[in-house]
Amino acid sequence: MANATKDSDFDAGFSRPVSNIWKPGKPGDKFKGTYLGFKTKENKFNPGAESRVHSFRGIAGEFHNIVSDEASGTEVVDEASTPVKAGEDYVVFGRSMVDQELEKARPGQQVVLRYLDLRKPKKGGKPYKFIETKLGGMDEDWLKENAAAPAKPEEVDF
Repeated sequence: MANATKDSDFDAGFSRPVSNIWKPGKPGDKFKGTYLGFKTKENKFNPGAESRVHSFRGIAGEFHNIVSDEASGTEVVDEASTPVKAGEDYVVFGRSMVDQELEKARPGQQVVLRYLDLRKPKKGGKPYKFIETKLGGMDEDWLKENAAAPAKPEEVDF
């Protein structure tokens, strides 16, 4: 028996998920969100190594996004700031210092990330963005919605 649902109606009312990415461009850019978990992926800049992509529900903040300049083909910092939209999901690409701090975070915990400045590594190499990470209290609304959430961060499929 054929499926009674017409193909044209099969995905009516659904939309493709949109990933908001917090990618700070200027010192002072900040993000506050509820920590949801992380996913481990292969690091495309360091073959054989892994990196984490952290998932958050946005609360507040703003940042200067990094965008492609079509004329030069390079990435540039957008002069206009982008607000963090409360209630929308965001991903943050891990850096070792952020990963280490977020290992202490629990799903449902509020987190603040702030891009402080560009720093030079002690042993040479490229300068890196120093991201301050602060852990806050639990998001009570999120806890009510997710009563069965694990107490420790774990890899999640998002």
